[in-house]
Amino acid sequence: MKRALFLLALATAARADFVVKVPFAVSGLVDSGAFGLCTSRFSVGSAFVVTDPVGSCSQVFDPSWDVDPLQTPLIGWFGDVAAHLTNGVDEQVSGGILSLNIGGGSGGSFHTPESALFAGIPRTGPDLAGYSIQRIALDTSGITLTPLPDVSGFQVGGHAEFDITATSAVPEPVDAIVLMPCALLAIALAYRARRKHNPLIDAD
Repeated sequence: MKRALFLLALATAARADFVVKVPFAVSGLVDSGAFGLCTSRFSVGSAFVVTDPVGSCSQVFDPSWDVDPLQTPLIGWFGDVAAHLTNGVDEQVSGGILSLNIGGGSGGSFHTPESALFAGIPRTGPDLAGYSIQRIALDTSGITLTPLPDVSGFQVGGHAEFDITATSAVPEPVDAIVLMPCALLAIALAYRARRKHNPLIDAD
């Protein structure tokens, strides 16, 4: 019986996280001593999170952002952003980075409606309604730096990306199909165990 219950629990376990990647191009000039420090921002509708004044380019926004001792309304709230990403309304999503620079413009950004951003995700509305947002991370590993011969700095190129990690709150139809055999096996094992410990079940 315990084995059957274990299999049933395994069959109904929470689904693994998935990640929506949002790449955007970056360009400009950056001082050799300043790269790695930047202001990053992610917003949806009226909600936003932003590193202020300047933080690490490889920024992670998650629930811990809202309980940071240095939290102020100026840097926004992760919970508000997560709520707007799952409220069922097709809102504008934007994000980007602005690095300390020597040329007056190093960084990049993106702007897109949620319905386009999440076009490849199974959903019932324009956004991620029904999903739980776990974190939003800025990945800068795709940025390239080309040394400039005449100044102490670099030409910036390549791309950065925001990775939105979410979990489905309700199993999708394909998951139900995959989990069905596990559930049936659990029920069969439970019935077999009951017959083994109660001979009267087989009596005619």
